Amino acid sequence: MTTTRALARVEHMTCAWFTSCMSLGGISNLLLSRIIDSDPLHRIGIALLILNMLYFVALLLLQVVRFTFTPARVGYTLSHPIECLFVPTIVLAAATILNGLAAVAGREVGSGVRTAFQVAFWGYFAAALVVSVVCYTSVWARAEGSMHHMNPAWVLPVFPLMLCGSVAVAVVPTQTEQSALNIAICGLTCQGLGYTVSCMMYAVLLLRLMTEGFPPARARPGLFMCCGPPAFTIICLLGLAQEMQRILPALPLPSLPASTYETLFISALAASILLWAVAAWFYLVTLAAIAAALLTERRNMQFILAWWAAVFPITGFASATNAIADALDSSPIKILAQIMVVVLAVVFVAIAAAHIHAVATAVIMAEGKDEDRLIDTMHRDAEKVPSAEGERETPPTYPNTPAVSVFRLERKLTA
Repeated sequence: MTTTRALARVEHMTCAWFTSCMSLGGISNLLLSRIIDSDPLHRIGIALLILNMLYFVALLLLQVVRFTFTPARVGYTLSHPIECLFVPTIVLAAATILNGLAAVAGREVGSGVRTAFQVAFWGYFAAALVVSVVCYTSVWARAEGSMHHMNPAWVLPVFPLMLCGSVAVAVVPTQTEQSALNIAICGLTCQGLGYTVSCMMYAVLLLRLMTEGFPPARARPGLFMCCGPPAFTIICLLGLAQEMQRILPALPLPSLPASTYETLFISALAASILLWAVAAWFYLVTLAAIAAALLTERRNMQFILAWWAAVFPITGFASATNAIADALDSSPIKILAQIMVVVLAVVFVAIAAAHIHAVATAVIMAEGKDEDRLIDTMHRDAEKVPSAEGERETPPTYPNTPAVSVFRLERKLTA
């Protein structure tokens, strides 16, 4: 492949590629958490963590190449109604690495490592806040979406903030009481914000499904994204509840009765069980949608990067299931969590193979087939363009939609 052809492919290597990095990190963290208590699997988890860090750096370097040596521009990406939603996956991928490093470090760490994790958490929080505000502001300012375009990726800009909760759960055990308390408060606050915004998006998504039906066959695995918010909220609630007895005394309050911690934990457990049902319901609905597509539209099940939603959010679902199993000391639920880990490993390998095949056959990383493609609503500053024929059969949010916005293409090339 010549340099020119290689750069032409890299031009369309969008930020959505970081969903694969998130998924690799999620699998690594599952193995490191010892849901299946096995030393060999734990060592594989460490190896995957190292591989994920290298992969993350490689993706960052390729983005630098993309924005430096191809017509792709940061401004175009941040103003694009699809790719802008995937910019936060860069921060999410970093979160999986931070969680993995904390799992490897354990509770007993030196002062230098403790300080490093503290700085890393607050740095992550700042990055998550900035990315969330910038991406949503950019998308809303251009108003280039519609109910017909609605998809679970709309929630992605708030995901990094929401994962402050699970990052806090990973980092808090390494901290002193006062530092741990501050991190826990921040994590719980961000988790509440993220889950609240996600609930609002659930309402929009359900309205879209009721009025427009399921997404096209190839896009249906993206619905697994809906399992993430309740699952990561469970991880936050139960994880922080287990640390309360150690860190709450750092509050400037009178001594709390011993029953306070038990009450907090039981409340967190009750809320977690309710939230688990939400994640399980979305999981089953998505499985049904994919099964229907396989039966009736198998030829349309072409790989897109949204398929990675079948891995990363479900790693959170598996971890949440394991957390509930530990809280209830339930062997059946523990076995369910272990089965989920095995299934996820198989799904990860299958999607990774499909991803590699899609790159090799130019199904992705090609003009008009990725998250940076032009769609029919991107003519807000240009003349009105009639809708493409067959738009309702193939919503413009998804691949292979005819490009109709010459204005935005010219803007990209001249930026």
